[in-house]
Parts: sequence; C-alpha cells; structure tokens
Amino acid sequence: MTTEHRHVITRFQATATLILLLLASACLAQDAWPDSLRFGLAKAKEIAAAPTVIAAVEEQNRLNHQLDPAEIQALDERWRAQYGKSNADLITLMMETPLSDFLRTLHLREKGVITEIIVMDNQGLNAGQSAITTDLWQGDEPKWVKTFLAGPGAYYASPVRHDDSTGVWQIQVSYTISNDAGNAIGAVTVGVALSEFGE
Repeated sequence: MTTEHRHVITRFQATATLILLLLASACLAQDAWPDSLRFGLAKAKEIAAAPTVIAAVEEQNRLNHQLDPAEIQALDERWRAQYGKSNADLITLMMETPLSDFLRTLHLREKGVITEIIVMDNQGLNAGQSAITTDLWQGDEPKWVKTFLAGPGAYYASPVRHDDSTGVWQIQVSYTISNDAGNAIGAVTVGVALSEFGE
C-alpha cells in the first residue's frame, strides 16, 4: 500500500468517525427534545383553555381595540425604559393583575421546569405574565406571529436559546388562545428549562 493510499484511508476513517459522533450527538439531543416540547405544548394548551385566561384576554382586546401602532410602540418603549428600574409603574401594574397572579401560581407550581408564562392579546401586547419580560409587545416575534396569526390550534416551538429574562437555557412553546366560539383571540408562551429534561 502506498503512502498516498494510507493517507486517503486515514482521512476516510477520520471523516467516518466525525460523522458517527455527530449522529450520536444528534440522537442524544433528539431523545430529550420531544419530552420538553411535549411538556411545553401540553401546558400551553392547558393555559390557553383556562376560563380565567380567556376572559382576561377578551377583556384586554375590548379595552385596547382602538390602539394604533404608534400607541403600541410608545407603550413598548415605556416598558423597556422601565425594565430593571425601581420606578416602574407600567410593569408593576401588569404584574399585579389577577391574570399575572394566576400565571405566577402555575409557574411556581412547576418548581423550575417552567421558566416563564406570557399571555398575549390580539395585538401582540402582553395581557399577563408570570415573570417580568424585557418588552411588552411581542407582535413582531414568532411566538405571536406563528400562533395567533396562524389561527386556532397553531403552535410554535422556538430554537434553544439563553433567555435574558429568565437566565437559563430554554425553549419557548407557544399556542393560540381561542374563545368559546373557536375564534383566535391571543396566544400563550410557556418557557421550558432544558436542564430539567437532561438537555
């Protein structure tokens, strides 16, 4: 066997080993991914169907139906300016609503598995949340675009990411909220900590 042939075989073996390692890593990730996704989607559906959630979203839709894009942007900018500050009247107001109290109870009950719960209205504004978010308006994000705008029964799972609000690696699973008539009225996002599923 020539030296050239030996180099070719060595390169082939190295490539084959790398492929096997990548496949093994992918299989390990896939073993854990469906569990976190299935858990998040089940919780999102459960929250979306809760009468407390549906009533609160419908009420916010009724109150805010005349907001124009400029007013929504102004609210979001006000929220962002208050984020992390002690004087944060808009954030405090949102965090003290009955819906936010309800979501916080669900969040705490899961003891670290759920990192956050966000409920959004039909314009992408937060209607309630279990923890303070970095922004108020989610209307330009997939969590709302790929659920509410897609209609009843739609869901979306985000890529794995490190979340600045929660400080953990997570996925976000979102689901459309529909009313009793079957019409889309908003969306819910559930953050799921990957560490709880071995990821």
